[in-house]
Amino acid sequence: MDNINQLAKAFDYIKTTYGIETIYSPDKIKALLLDLVPQCQKETKIFINVLYQTEIVKMAHFNYNAPIELVISRIIDIVGMSREWAKESAVLLFEYFEREYVFEVAVKDTHKVDCDESIIKFENSDLFKNPTHTDSAVTSLLKRTQMFLEDGDYSDARTYCEKILDIDPYCAIVYLYKLMAEKRAKTIKALCSCVGVSTDKLFYRALSYADDEFKQDLLSIAKEADKYFKERCEVVRSAALIQGAIISASNYHIAGVCSDGTVWAVGGKDGRECNVSSWKNIVAVSAGSGFTVGIKADGRVVITEGATFTDFDAHPRVNYTFDLSIWTDIVAVSSKSHIVGLKSDGTVIAQGLNRYGECNVSEWTDIISIATDYQRTVGLKSDGTVVTTGNNRDGDYNTQSWKDIVAIATTMDSILGLKRDGTVVCTTGSENRFGQCNVSKWTDIVAISSNGWTSFGVKADGTVVATKHNFFGEANIYNWKDVVALAPMGQQQIFTTFCVKKDGTIDSVGSSFYGINNALNKKLFNSFDTWESEFENYKSKTKQAATEEYCIIKQKAQYRSQNLCQHCGGAFKGLFTKKCSNCGKEKDY
Repeated sequence: MDNINQLAKAFDYIKTTYGIETIYSPDKIKALLLDLVPQCQKETKIFINVLYQTEIVKMAHFNYNAPIELVISRIIDIVGMSREWAKESAVLLFEYFEREYVFEVAVKDTHKVDCDESIIKFENSDLFKNPTHTDSAVTSLLKRTQMFLEDGDYSDARTYCEKILDIDPYCAIVYLYKLMAEKRAKTIKALCSCVGVSTDKLFYRALSYADDEFKQDLLSIAKEADKYFKERCEVVRSAALIQGAIISASNYHIAGVCSDGTVWAVGGKDGRECNVSSWKNIVAVSAGSGFTVGIKADGRVVITEGATFTDFDAHPRVNYTFDLSIWTDIVAVSSKSHIVGLKSDGTVIAQGLNRYGECNVSEWTDIISIATDYQRTVGLKSDGTVVTTGNNRDGDYNTQSWKDIVAIATTMDSILGLKRDGTVVCTTGSENRFGQCNVSKWTDIVAISSNGWTSFGVKADGTVVATKHNFFGEANIYNWKDVVALAPMGQQQIFTTFCVKKDGTIDSVGSSFYGINNALNKKLFNSFDTWESEFENYKSKTKQAATEEYCIIKQKAQYRSQNLCQHCGGAFKGLFTKKCSNCGKEKDY
């Protein structure tokens, strides 16, 4: 990147002119860079986010044992950057401090053993099973700590780790034990299945004080943990797409789009919201209040005929109608009493009831996901923060402190956020009267959803957890397996929770009104592992068909301009009834 090179040159000037410690003054660095390289405003803004993280800067500055891949992982985890920008930022830091760097050499070149073999070797080594130390007292404490871990007594394990560190603060394996206790992992293999291992401060400490042999084992653990984390991130992303695109539930109906681009909808009070059988080439749906919205493969938006929303609180009552014909380049849509569309450039547009400012989204940027409910719109930004607009009930719905969020869900009474580490946060304006925000103990979650009264979470193993509100059996989800996404409903007597299984089928628990259980006959895709490619296949065919149709239309226009048969280009004959001498069709233009 030319701008990155320009930024590096400006950095070199700043370092030699103002001193190397200037790096710890992000505001000053930002002002200098904007003055020296004004054409690099975007790159400067991105990089300054890293400089605000003193821990990361110190890692690159003082610890020459920290490989650049660890710094990159730390930037991704803390700042929420893409790997591309995290890599560029790490390179700039290493060059600023004149450190050498090689990508992934530490793992790939010096550790040829497969990760699984290395982990087994490490688990069975004397270092883990019979830890020793030059101080016999420390050796005894190490063995006790390891026993506590094997028994799952994580509190005592942490206590004994602190005792050891009081004697020897540079004992590398104790930091690994402490990390295992924090992550509640009995074994190394279990630790590798935890989120954020390689970017944890304790792992960083262990790596810093480890000898060469132990360091290689740690790097192998980091590689396996990073592999798990990437796989988990892919599951979270895929689940969020399914919940936000191919299945959607509203108060009285549920809609879904299949991998052939067709749409189905069942339920509804008068059936108008389910008139979607003629829709084709659809890539996403959203079930609103009395209507259904769909996104076509070309980014245009369709809505069921006669779609309106009545504001019963207005005097006199107001019927809102929607005109989505001017919407283009839409990649996601969410609706309830209003309709919100996410454009490919990260901006957001909205239509409908705006009593509380729920449609005031015109200034939002860098949005990657949207969620709506009555009186509220929520947006997830690319940096892992959350923005909201609408009824905020005196500021009770405060998400300003949230960070590292990877998925969102909202209802009238709560906003849920799924964090990068698999935990869930919740904020509410109703004093948590239904217990919908009792999610603080949830772990290893990959998808979240709520019906307003009950919050749900899909775990990485395909099981589901829920808070306690369960009037109609809508939370009887504990026997479910292989779940990848959820679509709960909660309105009057309709408390039904739908789930999407790995094989693309649908299951449900709870009440059944308006024929909503007809959704159980539907199949959205063939496999969770291939669902995106299934959708891409039909989108490619759609685009190809559209291109061919455009070529035909263009060719016909050219023939008509030359007074030829628009079907084949043949010349017309006949004085009164002109017919094509080639195909025999009459002139029809």
